[in-house]
Amino acid sequence: MVKMKRRQNGAEDYVIQDFPASEKLMDGRILYPSDGAVCRYVDLMSDTGFKLVFGTEANKDILIDFLNEVIPEHCIKDLEYMDKEKHGDSRDERGCVFDVYCRTDSGVRIIVEVQKRSHDWYVERTLYYSTFPVREQMNIGGLEYKMCPVYVISILQGVLGGISCGDGVLSRFRLYEENSGTLLTDKYNLVFIELGKFRKRLDELDGSIFDGFCYSLRNMANLMDRPVELQQAVFSRLFEAARIARMDKNKHFRYRKTMTTERDIHCIALTERRIGLEKGMEDGIAMVVGAMKKHGMPIDVIAAVSGWTEEKIRGIGQSSDD
Repeated sequence: MVKMKRRQNGAEDYVIQDFPASEKLMDGRILYPSDGAVCRYVDLMSDTGFKLVFGTEANKDILIDFLNEVIPEHCIKDLEYMDKEKHGDSRDERGCVFDVYCRTDSGVRIIVEVQKRSHDWYVERTLYYSTFPVREQMNIGGLEYKMCPVYVISILQGVLGGISCGDGVLSRFRLYEENSGTLLTDKYNLVFIELGKFRKRLDELDGSIFDGFCYSLRNMANLMDRPVELQQAVFSRLFEAARIARMDKNKHFRYRKTMTTERDIHCIALTERRIGLEKGMEDGIAMVVGAMKKHGMPIDVIAAVSGWTEEKIRGIGQSSDD
């Protein structure tokens, strides 16, 4: 059962949907609303939802404001959306499709990716993705190896696996000399935004646009109105762009289809995890039961401890010929 809480706060109010602790993901993010709950905004952490809001010309100003918070050193005034689908140099070489790929008014290439599920090879995939805008600039012409900076910005629903970046939500990686820390080049940049580390409530936001973006990315699908804490004009545009009712028929169909697929994948993953845990627990109990039998403990005592039936316990350790 989803409990709807309405919180009055100035001229606006909004609804937060609370879920039982057992229905929350391990990274702290709230699950999708139940069938009885109404979703007003798209899930910005879904591929389709993110592209609908940040990957369209009509919402380019929202993307610019976001990028200026993440990489303020370039002070982006305008940008051009680039072809997101990249092919390998040969038939056997793997290609890729970016969530958002753009070029700023100063020539900086930026890839933005959202990652909802854990991925053991995510860092390696990010490195691979970064090669395309690098090689693309080498093919433009001229004999020199001149190039504009390249950024791959990864927005993770959870945290970056296999590496500890501290407690900060945003981490930046460049090429440095190991001993002196000297920067080799500013042309190669990997940025990771780990929303699994962002657990602020509305009353804990520091008022920055970056905090507001993190909160929106993490919680948009579970809100019924724009919180008054998000005062900046960009959030008025962001919430309007993310309204499901604003979509045309084709976009609405594509988004709903994507969310159905996301739910299917999520349910399959939960089922596989449950089966794995149950199988692991069953194997562990079998080992303990076998050891207790070996030491001559009474069957009824083993049954009371393990929760197994006496018949099942007697079957442990018996050969197929018995």
